[in-house]
Amino acid sequence: MDTISAITGIIAGIAAQGAVTVTIPNDSELARELGPVEITRQLGPIKLRVHTAPAKNKAQAAPAEIKSEVAPAKTKSDAAPAEVGEQTPPAKAKSQPAPAKVASQTPPAEISNQEAPAQETGYAGLWYDHSGRSAIKITNCGKSLCGRIAWLKNTTHKSVCGTNIIGDVKKVGSTYDNGWIYDIERGKKFDVELKLVNENKLRVKGYAGTKLFSKTFVWKRAPSDLVLCS
Repeated sequence: MDTISAITGIIAGIAAQGAVTVTIPNDSELARELGPVEITRQLGPIKLRVHTAPAKNKAQAAPAEIKSEVAPAKTKSDAAPAEVGEQTPPAKAKSQPAPAKVASQTPPAEISNQEAPAQETGYAGLWYDHSGRSAIKITNCGKSLCGRIAWLKNTTHKSVCGTNIIGDVKKVGSTYDNGWIYDIERGKKFDVELKLVNENKLRVKGYAGTKLFSKTFVWKRAPSDLVLCS
C-alpha cells in the first residue's frame, strides 16, 4: 500500500478541500501492481476515491483522471443561531414629581365700613376762612355756588352752624362773581368774587358795588374728614 500512500500525498497536495476521484487504467503499470481495486478514504477535508478501469485504447494509455469536486460552503442559515441574550427590561418610567404646593394667599385685610371721604377738588369742598375759626362748605347750587358754615373752632358758637354765608356766585370767565357773602360779625351782605388759586387756596374778594374798594382774603382747604358741627 505504499503506492496508495504516494497517491494520497499527491492528491492532498493538489486539492485543498473537497472530493477527488482517481481512475487508473487496467493496462497501466500501476493498475497491474494494484490489481482490480476501488478504495474510498476520507483524508481530513478531502474524500479520496481510487479505482481501476479498462483503458479506452491500448495504444495510448489514458492518463489518470482527476476530478476535483469542491464541496459547497455551508450557508449562513445552517449555522447555529447565536444565543439570544436576556433582554434588559425597560427602565421604569420615572414618576412625575408632585406639583409644588401653591402657597395660600393671605386674605385681604377687612375693609373698614367707614371709608375716608374723597378729597373734593375745584371750588367745591371744605375751606378754612381767613380767621381759622370756622370752615365753610362750598357746593354747587344749580348753576351757581353757595356755602354754609360747617365747622366751628369754638363749639360755644354752634348756634351759627349751618348759616348760609355765600350765595348766587356764578361763573364769569375764569372766576365766580356777582354773588354775595354774609359777614356775621357785622350782620351785612357784600358782593363777592371767588377765584381758585390752586387746589388748596381760594381767593375771596368782598366788595360793595365796585372792586375799587374791596378786601381780599385767602381761604385754605380743610381736610375732608373734618368733624362737622351739623
